[in-house]
Amino acid sequence: MSLSNVNSRNDYTGNDTTANYSYTFPVQLESHLKVVVREEATGTETVLVLNTDYTIAGIGDSGGGSITLLDASQAWISASSFLDTGWILTIRRVPPLTQLTDIRNQGEFFPEVHEDVFDRLTEIDQRQQDEIDRSVKLPETVSPADFDPTLPGDIQDKPLYFPRVNSTGDGIDLVPQSDLFGFTGPTGPQGTTGPTGPSGPTGPTAATGPTGPQGTTGPTGPSGPTGATGPVAATGPTGPQGTTGPTGATGPQGTTGPTGAQGTTGPTGATGPQGTTGPTGPTGPTGPQGDRYAATSSTSESIGAGSKTFFIETGRAYTPAQSVVIAIDGSNYMTATVDAYNSGTGQLDVTVTATVGAGSSSSWTINLAGAVGQVGATGSTGPQGLTGPTGPSGPTGATGPVGVTGAQGVTGPTGPEGGGLLYSTLLMGG
Repeated sequence: MSLSNVNSRNDYTGNDTTANYSYTFPVQLESHLKVVVREEATGTETVLVLNTDYTIAGIGDSGGGSITLLDASQAWISASSFLDTGWILTIRRVPPLTQLTDIRNQGEFFPEVHEDVFDRLTEIDQRQQDEIDRSVKLPETVSPADFDPTLPGDIQDKPLYFPRVNSTGDGIDLVPQSDLFGFTGPTGPQGTTGPTGPSGPTGPTAATGPTGPQGTTGPTGPSGPTGATGPVAATGPTGPQGTTGPTGATGPQGTTGPTGAQGTTGPTGATGPQGTTGPTGPTGPTGPQGDRYAATSSTSESIGAGSKTFFIETGRAYTPAQSVVIAIDGSNYMTATVDAYNSGTGQLDVTVTATVGAGSSSSWTINLAGAVGQVGATGSTGPQGLTGPTGPSGPTGATGPVGVTGAQGVTGPTGPEGGGLLYSTLLMGG
């Protein structure tokens, strides 16, 4: 599963209404969950004990789960068997800072095993971030090179000393309590306050004088008359246009000669026969049988670390130092190293190096976590038969002659030009 939720804790305030509290993050094992209560009045914190102070539900669920408080007359449990008012409850995920999965070279790849390792490392990062968030830190703009926040080494030898910023402003030193807290003398009595004299009367505000009238605006003078527009001169008459001479007749177009007949297309030659297909080559011999490792066992055993013995089928090929997977199913299995195997009796001695899931069984599936045996070579393929020749194409027929183009007719004469222009020129005095 993925871990898109960066939260790794939930906090609640008791109100004497419930004993069931949810956690909103996934937890792989019960031991990875820590539940703490704090009394608000004293600040005292108590770490609760699983199955004594509370029970857990939802281990392994991606959406989280819940805890239920148990009533054993603890101080934080009310008479109604709920978390009492005045108490704070915190649920945190605290996975151990270890990595126990052993991934071998050339071993089988189990994606869920790898993803569980990544999830575990991310959970450790989120636990560390929670610790960092609750620590005293320098502001982001103050460099550790300019201010050393390390407490002085003799702090445990100086009770009633207090840390403070040193005189150079680049670190912390210790000073005795007497240098920080002096004794304040008694405060003297305060004298009596004299009476306040009476305030004098406020004088009247003078009246504002009236505003004078605004003068009238004088009349606007009349506009002068617009002068008359002069007469437009008359346009002389246009002379008549002369007549256009007749257009000569177009001669007749000659006839188009007939198109010659197209020759016939020759026949297509026959396709030659296809050669026969050559015989298929013989199949190569099957490769030698690989060593046998797949086995089952009815030995009654539980998933867990350490040395274990299983009785499997005889005649298997296990040898010391090989890596094997011993599984109940795909979610519950062990990865182990072979210590010894007796092919005559089927006794297999192993040391478990990693586990996934949990449970006991008397039906186990056992196999090698190494590479698969070689596959035999495939025989060669026989040659392909020859393709027959393609027949010749027939000849193309001749193209017929193009007909003669007829002669173009004679163009008629152009008519005489009219005298309209000369007549108009005479009328205009030209």
